[in-house]
Amino acid sequence: TVLGTSNDFCIAKYEMKNVGGVATSQAANTPWVNLNATAAKTACTSLGANYDLISNPEWMTAASNIENTAAN
Repeated sequence: TVLGTSNDFCIAKYEMKNVGGVATSQAANTPWVNLNATAAKTACTSLGANYDLISNPEWMTAASNIENTAAN
């Protein structure tokens, strides 16, 4: 909550790829590029409930957790 997050959230393991017009997290292939912010948000939210672009507080929470993990 210090960084502005109060709900659990997940982050895709890989960059999203364009698989038949659907944003898909997979290791192989080139990341989906040349999207403006509106198109990127639409691609994410069209995946269903609880899907969205990562917010700045979520990004900062993930970075802080990585920083504070000794194994990293």
